[in-house]
Amino acid sequence: SIEKYKWRTIILSRVLFVIPYNIQNIVYGLTKVDIFSYIVGTAIGIIPITIANVILGYAISNARNSDLLKNNYFVVFGIVCSVLSIVIGIFAIKYVYDKKKSKVEEKQ
Repeated sequence: SIEKYKWRTIILSRVLFVIPYNIQNIVYGLTKVDIFSYIVGTAIGIIPITIANVILGYAISNARNSDLLKNNYFVVFGIVCSVLSIVIGIFAIKYVYDKKKSKVEEKQ
């Protein structure tokens, strides 16, 4: 499955946080996933939630700063990145589910 769907599987595993990244890295190193698929899948899966964590963490730590509270675009961008990460995860799950469902229907 990992070798067949490559970057899609990586995106799904990165977004869902089920398995720690260190274990995922070892597994991907042991499979025949090429470096391009690994980088693309990791970037798409990790970057949105990382940006959201940084922005929201900064906003929370500087909540007393009145300038930050006046400019809500910063916080909204962090929330948008969080939602984007969730949406990517949902679409990745739907894609894998649809693929499995079509294979089962073909066999019948």
